[in-house]
Amino acid sequence: MDASTISDGVNFAGGGSELAPLAPGAGDHDPSVSAPTGKSINRCPDGWDNDYSSSADFFSRDFTPGLTNDCDVQSVLSVDDATVVEGDSSSTSAVFRLYLSESATATVSVEYSTSPGTASSGADYAPASGTVYFPPGLTEQTVSVAVFGDTNREDHETFYFHLSNAVNAVLGDNLALGTIRDDDGFLIISISACETQAWITWESWSGGTYRLEYSPQLSNPVWNVVGGPVTATGSTASAQDATISNIERRFYRVLRTD
Repeated sequence: MDASTISDGVNFAGGGSELAPLAPGAGDHDPSVSAPTGKSINRCPDGWDNDYSSSADFFSRDFTPGLTNDCDVQSVLSVDDATVVEGDSSSTSAVFRLYLSESATATVSVEYSTSPGTASSGADYAPASGTVYFPPGLTEQTVSVAVFGDTNREDHETFYFHLSNAVNAVLGDNLALGTIRDDDGFLIISISACETQAWITWESWSGGTYRLEYSPQLSNPVWNVVGGPVTATGSTASAQDATISNIERRFYRVLRTD
């Protein structure tokens, strides 16, 4: 059997790119028996993490179809980003999803911690650290980080969620971004109008995307969108309302949409 016949069942863990023909010998894998479909020789702690370039690199294994080999594949452990709307008071939670690429046969554990980005630890969110466990068969866990609400007009803020020191798994994407979306209204600086149109200017964060809305009344308001989205290029942004003909009164508000 030539090398191409069994190379689909072998990981070149040590970086090798070729596999020499194998001759049966004492302690060698019999090249007349290939691994069943869907199974492969994988990294293990018993010396298989090598460049499989000769028959001397193989140990005896039973690759009878229907049997799994006794060398477990370690799951890859990763974490997703999380986004939360800040709120005006009290606290809410940014929920980070931790997940394994496949279930493990032994309990997986990993440590986590947070660090500030543009958000301030203790003021915008509660610093968090600890250990998460995945019992055998479980592939997902979540960790909640408290985020504190306020009524300050500010840019969206961020913090980081780190994974480290995984046991019985290898780390994949171990750094997640937590985004705290500001939901406080933006201050309208000025409104100027003539008979047929109005110009509205408000405070903004450069690069932010905004939507201007109006309502004919403040009691039980019905908000309608004015024009399309506005992307700010500085500390103020403006939009035009060309629908005010024969309108006696109109109320405006500005929302950030990005």
